[in-house]
Amino acid sequence: MAVTATVDAVTSGAEVVSAPSAALQRLDGGWVVFIPMGADAFEIRPVSRGRDLGANVEVISGLTPGEVVVLDGAFLLKAETEKRQSGGEASHEH
Repeated sequence: MAVTATVDAVTSGAEVVSAPSAALQRLDGGWVVFIPMGADAFEIRPVSRGRDLGANVEVISGLTPGEVVVLDGAFLLKAETEKRQSGGEASHEH
């Protein structure tokens, strides 16, 4: 499932770009989101994480309001990315 980044108003009155916390994944020492780019294609987008806003997280940079990010399956995409980066795509025979 994909969701759209939102703009939240916080107590200071400033608008804040946010995304569901489950959409942000830790990869290579930084935070990323996955942006759907069509059937079975995703862009890995580095983002800067800010404050926790309950179920959402402030996104300081890397995401604009209205962009769609992957929510359900984000962890699986992260695992698949790590597997590819480590060269772990060899098939397993049983």
